[in-house]
Amino acid sequence: MESDQERQAASFAVGLILGAVIGAGVTLLTAPTSGTRVRKRIRKSAKKLTRSTTRAHSEAMSSLDALASDLKSRIDDAVDAARG
Repeated sequence: MESDQERQAASFAVGLILGAVIGAGVTLLTAPTSGTRVRKRIRKSAKKLTRSTTRAHSEAMSSLDALASDLKSRIDDAVDAARG
């Protein structure tokens, strides 16, 4: 028959081994990729961001140009109406 101390030692050993196995698995799953791969991902993301920013800037400028043109037309119409 096992004593309390032996059961605790066995439980500790099982827990230690189980923890090591789980820790190793988590480490493998979450290990960072190689520096080359990370730089490639960063480069790709930067290019996508640049394209989307450029597109958004172009769309914003087009919208602002249209708004400015519309506003100028309305102001001109209001000035003409005020003059009589």
